[in-house]
Amino acid sequence: MWNPTITDHFYTINVTEYEIFASTKGYLKDGIAGYVFAEPQPNTEALFRLWTPEFGDHFYTSSVFERNHVLKDGQYKDEGVACYLYMGTPEGQSCGQPLYRLHSPGYANHFYTGSQREKERMKSSEGYTSDEGITGWILPY
Repeated sequence: MWNPTITDHFYTINVTEYEIFASTKGYLKDGIAGYVFAEPQPNTEALFRLWTPEFGDHFYTSSVFERNHVLKDGQYKDEGVACYLYMGTPEGQSCGQPLYRLHSPGYANHFYTGSQREKERMKSSEGYTSDEGITGWILPY
């Protein structure tokens, strides 16, 4: 989902939450990025969701260290586990397709996509100049 007023991308697996954000919080429906898990599965890890009202940014990370660091700063509030993502296999192989994370300093916004093409477009023409790597692995839509 996308909120053009506060320039925030929001991702959820909860259909009720999706409808509430669309009907009462100014978010536009933006389709499905890919498939993830609601419960832990083998080779998955939690994707944490954080929110800062100061910048109007939802932030997602699979790193406990990064989550704790951002929470310690006090700008973001913990919103719990958003879902579970593949992190690869014990042999180091990937599962599914990468979920890329980008940041726009101008919008103070994070953007996530499973599409290499969309990632490149957002970097070249939409102001998402910070490529923050792969957050985890999703199953293609």
